[in-house]
Formats: sequence, structure tokens, C-alpha cells
Amino acid sequence: MPNLFEYIEYRKFLSDFYEEQKKFRKFSYQKFADIAGFKTKTFIFKVVTGEKALSKKSIPRIAAALQLQKREQKYFDALVRFNDAKTFK
Repeated sequence: MPNLFEYIEYRKFLSDFYEEQKKFRKFSYQKFADIAGFKTKTFIFKVVTGEKALSKKSIPRIAAALQLQKREQKYFDALVRFNDAKTFK
């Protein structure tokens, strides 16, 4: 898995994670969505492409699907909030 701490854009991290998974096993956005517990297969694809943002509720679901450790979960949460912030504050 890519090193999350090397990323400043969570969408790029998710894209790189997805591409790496496809290399080593049968993996799709549908499979990713299923693991994270989302009903629609396009949700994660739309997040990666910037069409949708992750909500407060969806961040832990994605973190769990990625099997992130506690420190990584906190960083991922902060990264999502930072990337999706509407203002500098």
C-alpha cells in the first residue's frame, strides 16, 4: 500500500491505492465500495475524480476499508478535511 504520510491529496492516495490493488488482485471500484459498505459502486470513483467529497460519516468507512492504523486514520481524516475545506480557516 502507498505510504499515506507522503500524500497531501487524499484523492491521489485513493487513486494510487486502487491502482496498486488492481495489480495484485481482482479489484474494482465496486469491490472497494462493497468493502467500505457503500451501496453505489460509483461513489468511490466519484470521490477519486473529484465529483463528490467524503462526508464525516464516510471517512471512517474508507479508513476501515483501507485497513489504516490509528495514526493513519487521524492523518487521513485531517487530509480529507483539509482538501475539502472551503476556506483557509
